[in-house]
Amino acid sequence: MAKNSHKSKGNNKRTFQKKNTTKLSVTGFTGTSQQLVNWLSRAGQNIKKNIFVNGNNGTFTVSVSLPNLVEQILRLNGDNYDNSIVSICEMQQQPQATSLQSVVKELISRCYTAGDFSINLDNLQQKLQALGYQRNFDNVALNKIFELIALSKPALKAVHYCNNNLTSLVSFKNLGRLFPSLMGLDLTNNSIRQIDQLDHIKDLPLEVLTLLNNPITQDPNYLLIQIVFYFSLFYSTSSAVLKEYISHLFSQIRTYFKKIRLLDQKPLGTAFQFPISISNNLPSIEIGYFASFDIYSYTNGFLTQYFELLDKNPGDLIRFYSPSSIFSLTLSDGVATFLSTSNRNHANQFAQNEYVSRLYIGPKIAPLFVNKFEHCTHKMNNIAFDVCQIQIPPLFPTVLNITAFGKCELNSREMNFYRTFILTPDNIIINEHLHLFKGDIPFVVVQQTKDAIDAINNVSNLTKLSVAEVLPFLKSTNYDSKMAVVRMTLVLKVMGSNFTKEQAGFICEKLQWNEQYIGQGISQYGSELFNKLQQI
Repeated sequence: MAKNSHKSKGNNKRTFQKKNTTKLSVTGFTGTSQQLVNWLSRAGQNIKKNIFVNGNNGTFTVSVSLPNLVEQILRLNGDNYDNSIVSICEMQQQPQATSLQSVVKELISRCYTAGDFSINLDNLQQKLQALGYQRNFDNVALNKIFELIALSKPALKAVHYCNNNLTSLVSFKNLGRLFPSLMGLDLTNNSIRQIDQLDHIKDLPLEVLTLLNNPITQDPNYLLIQIVFYFSLFYSTSSAVLKEYISHLFSQIRTYFKKIRLLDQKPLGTAFQFPISISNNLPSIEIGYFASFDIYSYTNGFLTQYFELLDKNPGDLIRFYSPSSIFSLTLSDGVATFLSTSNRNHANQFAQNEYVSRLYIGPKIAPLFVNKFEHCTHKMNNIAFDVCQIQIPPLFPTVLNITAFGKCELNSREMNFYRTFILTPDNIIINEHLHLFKGDIPFVVVQQTKDAIDAINNVSNLTKLSVAEVLPFLKSTNYDSKMAVVRMTLVLKVMGSNFTKEQAGFICEKLQWNEQYIGQGISQYGSELFNKLQQI
């Protein structure tokens, strides 16, 4: 029967239909048939001449004509190809039993490793089909498979479930009951996307969890662990609000990962031991909205959009917050008393548990603005800001710590505010704090900011130079436009004596921008002036 079914496929293919031919199932291989032949040839000599490969789209059947080659090829089971785990197992020529019970029994005999009490269920559907199980494979079948495995292997410690296009973890929520000693779960290369899927496994006693190459790893909430780890470095010198934020995130993480030691192959361990001193190896932080005009422009655009929505459509602010974002509010005495139930400025006036409850988390932030800030007006002409750019290496290239301050109207009452944001590159606010108070201090700062921006634009237009080129001169003169132009002219004169721009600036700075001293130095030392000044 086998011969007749392959009658028209050529002599080469007929040679692999003999009774002693062994068929292997290969799943998880993402290349072509020819690439699979080349990959399998690593197992030993004469592989290419004695195998025939059929299949595509990650599922192949390999016919092996020499029995001694089968064991060599099976040794490649579990190896990687193009970042995908390849599974190889022997197929039954004529599957006798197709019941799930008998198939799982055979699955355990092939895929269970007694040494570390683990089972390899990678590419599970293909493995089941290779063993003769042709029925629909769904969550009900997966639940039954786990129950059948538990009957014979209740001491299971690790489950590998990679390359299964898994989208839901609902079938994994009972693993703790079935396998009380379960410590490891590998879900690499699946399709888990939603953060709430972690609810299904939060009660498992896992110490090792791997979700690499799943869409969920790009979710800002999933990255909270790295965020908490980073900000824990600043814990001992952070404000009370930020300390509480870190502690809140830590408790939220432990809601899901009670015993976790490794997440996506990264150790957690002592990352959350508080307090933690600041590392001496942290990158330097450059502060000031004029350190980079590009950052100033970007921040200005964000704040303009933010305050427009706050004033007109506060409900739409939800786009800036993730479920783990946090907002806090403080008030000076007598300011915005209708917000007193949200005020966190006087901890001694209410119980500690109420103090904590006055933090607004994630989806509760925008409704607060809708209900309490419905008559709110901000004008960017009355707002200034400062920006601190911070690097978070494992998570983002940088985040922006923005402090906006100025004038607003709230319920027809004029008041001052300070508002701080920690903003990610994709405009997600990690942390936000608002302080409302009376007085005129911000207006002085706002005017200084406006004067500085005017000076930048005026000098740039006058000299036809970019903002980046004129900015250092303006900063060195406290944004005195005339003095900045004088210094720029002096640097150009020094550059005419065969000095680079950097060398000319250094010479002028060393000689206190005194044109007479600079001229005498060049006359006396010529091109050696720069080297002479370096030695001083």
